[in-house]
Amino acid sequence: MSDFNIYHIINPYKPLTTELDECKKQLSNDLEIFKEYTKSFVLSNSVGYIYLLYEIPCIFPNITTLVLNGSAFTMEALSYLLDSLKYLEDLNLTENLIFKDEEISNEYTINYPISLRSLKLGDNGVMMIKDKFNSVRKMKIIHEGSETYEFTGTHQHLPNLITFDYDLHYDSSEENDDLLEFIILNLQLKNLILFGPNFSLKLFDIIKTLKSLIYLDFKCDYYEELIYEYEMPILYNIKHLNIEAIHYSRLIIENNFPNVEELVIEFDWHRCNEVYDLIQRFPKLKSLKLISLNIFENAIKITLLKLNSLEKLEINFNYREGKFEDIELDVSACDKLKSISITKNECHSPFQKLDHTQTFKAGWDYYYFPHKLFFVKIFNK
Repeated sequence: MSDFNIYHIINPYKPLTTELDECKKQLSNDLEIFKEYTKSFVLSNSVGYIYLLYEIPCIFPNITTLVLNGSAFTMEALSYLLDSLKYLEDLNLTENLIFKDEEISNEYTINYPISLRSLKLGDNGVMMIKDKFNSVRKMKIIHEGSETYEFTGTHQHLPNLITFDYDLHYDSSEENDDLLEFIILNLQLKNLILFGPNFSLKLFDIIKTLKSLIYLDFKCDYYEELIYEYEMPILYNIKHLNIEAIHYSRLIIENNFPNVEELVIEFDWHRCNEVYDLIQRFPKLKSLKLISLNIFENAIKITLLKLNSLEKLEINFNYREGKFEDIELDVSACDKLKSISITKNECHSPFQKLDHTQTFKAGWDYYYFPHKLFFVKIFNK
């Protein structure tokens, strides 16, 4: 959950002052001119304007995207938003602190709009409030863990949902069960993105039942010891796979994704040999992206063995110092390779320009972009 940079939060259940009520009315009037063409609403790192959320459905009734990130608001405000936004297709609910009136009940039910096509959840905490007048202290929020509970609100069939992104923040069997139940209720999913410390191995058996699922992005810090005894199902439908190369990756991958055409692997360079081994297990691979997660002192030699279908290769330096000279690349065995991209995230310093003598052997055109070095193979006519 976000570490709010304040020491007190105004009690969200305290009645509005006359001044705040006038402020709410003024905001509604000021935003009226944006009503017709506003399709997205983003609330990020906000803790003092809970009362304004109730105005959003009236001001922007036609929004299709709602992002609530790193903010504080009440369960009642969230429920009101979701009940009122009839055209909502994309919901991002992450890293928020959600207050709940304990005097009414310590239980809650969230009903998502059935119009949702994409849902992202993760790292949301729920805090029960008894006192409706005094401010909520920051130290209580951060340190009194018994006062804050993991948000659960995923027991619902959403017939139009095709993308589900979930961050399993705690290693909790209860949260694992909630996640599995939600997926079972939504077998029509096409894209599944999961990140967490430890997922139940039952997850893969459930994924096998998702006949429409083609995109799987799966990051897990460690697996149950039972993984050595677990018989991983073959997932024929997956076309795009995004994984992190860790010690147990081979046990999960093996030959269980025979139809993957697009592969993204995040890894530390000391696991290069494991990455090479993983790549060879995807016979239909057309696109490969390697994301480096750490700095290395000496140039790393990357030699791709023969991949009969590979057409596109990207190597991403996910750190500030990354430069072209960090790698020695040999792709001579990949006959169908058409393009190579060396990239960096835009939050890092740009690449230095290269002259053509620094690039690959003859037969490749080179194009420079600040955060991308792009090479295109020249095919003889």
